[in-house]
Amino acid sequence: PLNASLRYKCGLALDRCYKWEEAEEEYLKAISIKPDNIDWYYKLGFVRERQEKYEKAAEAYMHAATKRKTHTPYWYYRLGYVLEKAGFYQESCDAFLMTRNTKIKQAKQINIPFNNKDKYFYSLAIELKQKKQWWQAVEAFEKAIELSEGTPAKWYREYALCLTQMNRHS
Repeated sequence: PLNASLRYKCGLALDRCYKWEEAEEEYLKAISIKPDNIDWYYKLGFVRERQEKYEKAAEAYMHAATKRKTHTPYWYYRLGYVLEKAGFYQESCDAFLMTRNTKIKQAKQINIPFNNKDKYFYSLAIELKQKKQWWQAVEAFEKAIELSEGTPAKWYREYALCLTQMNRHS
């Protein structure tokens, strides 16, 4: 059938019968007909995860989690889980941090298990800045600057740009 909703429902039925490969095919067909239904990408990620196709699952979860209008922490958790299984440990940490509703203050409590924490927070700040999440970007820049020994000038410039966007000069 060319009805996207019907394809999705077939996929859901197969999913519930643990027929992961067939469910994946139906979800892909539904998405090809109606690619703007974000929830379907999550279900696609789920069946791929069950088949241990972790990188493919990560692609679907990433699309679902980042495109959804409402922040859904569990989707970021699933993303972090499959990224870890695929061996993408830093990216996995990023996804797990996003389960905290992108609030960097809470993320500061997490013991990040790799070196260069200052560069990690700088990279996170740049990503948040690109998403125009100014408040969270400012917090990430502050953490990066705090952790850095000899902070590069461009870090301060990026930090100042975010403050300006927030109409905050301190």
